[in-house]
Amino acid sequence: MGIFTAKNAGKAFTVVGALTLLGGILTVILPFLHLSGLENYDTVYFVILAIGEFISGALYFVYGKKVDDGHISKMIDVLSYFTKVVGVAAIVSGVCSTAAAMYPDTDIGTFFAGAISSIVVGLILIITSTRIKDGRRQFIDKAIWTILLIAFMILFLVSLMEVIGVDSVVAGAIGVLTYVFMIIVLFDPEVEVAMGIRAEENL
Repeated sequence: MGIFTAKNAGKAFTVVGALTLLGGILTVILPFLHLSGLENYDTVYFVILAIGEFISGALYFVYGKKVDDGHISKMIDVLSYFTKVVGVAAIVSGVCSTAAAMYPDTDIGTFFAGAISSIVVGLILIITSTRIKDGRRQFIDKAIWTILLIAFMILFLVSLMEVIGVDSVVAGAIGVLTYVFMIIVLFDPEVEVAMGIRAEENL
């Protein structure tokens, strides 16, 4: 058995959702704290960032609660479920972050160029989530597991870098927790067996 049961994984994701929502509230409050280094940021900048955090937090919380309530009992289903949620959240937060960084001189072309990486990563996660439970093609399952590991590690490093920035430390810290959680789920023995990474007799 891995670190998480499906129910515990649901609880963990619910906590991440609650923290993300709290992070959104803190982001809205930041411009009123007159912290050093934030003088050049408009209040609207923080509001747009917070919108992304509120939407992502709500997704994490609602879907985490569904898993916690027992609607999903297998870890491979948990991985598929949460990979899709993380993909949607990556798109939402990426678009909001880009929009916030460009305020007030928004240029549509530059906006799409800036948000494209988040959209691509999010879509990859969403599409990949639909193939996670396909046990008929072990080679593809192994490839998907590897792609997810690389994607979550990259997102973890991006979040870690955000922690360095004063204005995005909250979102960065929550991102670190989220992607560490997803990596732990990837290495769950049940998930590894289902995706052909580990032989069943090695459980």
